[in-house]
Amino acid sequence: VLKSFNCGHYASTCSATIGYMAYSCCSDTVATNPLGMVCRTYHLGVAAMAGNAATHCLHAAQDATGPCATEVLKSFNCSLYSSTCSGTTGYMAYSGCSDTVAANPLGMVCRTYHLGVAAMAGNATTHCPHAAQDATGPFAAEVLLLGVPTSPTSRPIITTASGESRLIPGMMMLLSVRGLFTANN
Repeated sequence: VLKSFNCGHYASTCSATIGYMAYSCCSDTVATNPLGMVCRTYHLGVAAMAGNAATHCLHAAQDATGPCATEVLKSFNCSLYSSTCSGTTGYMAYSGCSDTVAANPLGMVCRTYHLGVAAMAGNATTHCPHAAQDATGPFAAEVLLLGVPTSPTSRPIITTASGESRLIPGMMMLLSVRGLFTANN
């Protein structure tokens, strides 16, 4: 039985299964959620037993399904970012922070970890730039989708299996640092 989630064990046990996706910043996810990965840890241990990987790796994934789908991993805290980092050199507020967090449910793990470290006494100067929207340092390559609420006239549409077009209620257009993406791209 595993005592804590092991990123290397997850990769070696689950990488050959259908639907496998590597964790985004796995070690930071584990560090940010020291008590919040109990279900995933259990299922990773079960997945390592002969013949269990196909079923249980899905439960151990970052975007877990089945019994671990309700185990919510910590997410980026916009208020904490503002209160912790606003006094640091080079600070810039997030553009639409809560929409950006919503648009990146698994894509801000590294920033979340560094924000947590920045909030500890004496760490803001070093770690706030790593938690910024335009991050510097080790996680500058973690590309964010910026959530931009849509206007009523520019809502994205989907096409159903029957060929019918429908508006996606409450959906956001996603603006990446590198360009604009919509649901109909």
